[in-house]
Amino acid sequence: MNSRSMAFKIITISATISCLGLVASVAQDRNSNRRSTKQADAEEAPAALVIKRRAVVLEDPRTYQIPMRLEPVRSIAVIAPVDGIVRSVHVKPGDVIPSQADVVRMDDTRAELLTRKAKAEVTARQIERKIAEAKSGAADEIALADANLEAARAAFELAELNQDRMVVRGAFAGTILQVHVVPGQFVRAGEAVAELADLTSLVAEIPAGRAQYKAGDKMSVTVENQAASAVVESIHAPPPRFESLRPLIDSLSMAKIQIQNSEGNFHPGQAVYVDLIPTEPVAVVPALAISNSDNGQRKVQVVREYVVRDIKISPLAQINSERIYVSGEFSPNDEVIVNASMELTDGTKLRPWVQEFDAPEETEKSKKQFQSQPRKTKSRGL
Repeated sequence: MNSRSMAFKIITISATISCLGLVASVAQDRNSNRRSTKQADAEEAPAALVIKRRAVVLEDPRTYQIPMRLEPVRSIAVIAPVDGIVRSVHVKPGDVIPSQADVVRMDDTRAELLTRKAKAEVTARQIERKIAEAKSGAADEIALADANLEAARAAFELAELNQDRMVVRGAFAGTILQVHVVPGQFVRAGEAVAELADLTSLVAEIPAGRAQYKAGDKMSVTVENQAASAVVESIHAPPPRFESLRPLIDSLSMAKIQIQNSEGNFHPGQAVYVDLIPTEPVAVVPALAISNSDNGQRKVQVVREYVVRDIKISPLAQINSERIYVSGEFSPNDEVIVNASMELTDGTKLRPWVQEFDAPEETEKSKKQFQSQPRKTKSRGL
């Protein structure tokens, strides 16, 4: 047979603007050169496969990364109530103390002397009162002695109170986070000497859809790769730093959550992560492109370098009935498959397949005519 037969493969993908045929890469052997051209064409021609796809425009997930950290359910700065010099420090960071435990003791030498003086004044006024009563018994003198005694007692109580203030105590049972002073250091009234926190519960503020949760609901969050159960305390408007999340979350709001920490598994400052804040590239995909994987997780299929890939996704906010924000392990050149004329599985390889068909025996006239015209081909898809 003088005629030649040559096959090649082509991809036909139907997209928004253009359609190309996509075919699975399946090599086909020629059984015999003895078959006629029509028979070879019929046996080697693949079935048409049409895939509608759309290019993916990716957004960097770091655009939406907003730090969220655990904080103590309550914490205070332990304040020096008076000016003075630190005599001794009774705690160190990490200590767990009961309520009203000594934290810092100031130098109380002067306060102690004033207390002793006030106490002596009370004793003197008591004696004066007895003398006035025994001497004349006059009502005015006794009333004056009583008033002086009462003033002395009040002065003594004030002196005791001032001396007691030289010992700085914790307001509640908790954990010492920081100590800011050392013995011998002079401090002013109102200056913080330590930080005290109640770590039996920790709180955080996280983004949430307003209709998604209400006060009292339970939810799960991730605290530095560790799952934690939390209770929603309240729902309120988001602060300005969370406004970048509004396109991704329907009716954006903030949920204040509380995590029980009686066993001390968590610590203030640990990072909190929620599914609503993406950690993978964000893209807008057609709603029709989303389906369920075998384990029930949402996915889309993409064409990546002529290979079909299943991409597990996390659905975010829906723009309208046709488009939705998702996050997943997309690559820059991925094309999302909207639909296909046959079912595709992850890993299916695709490549162009174009076939040129045998021509009838050429005459000198037909050769000249053929050489003067562009070469024609037929495209087929599997």
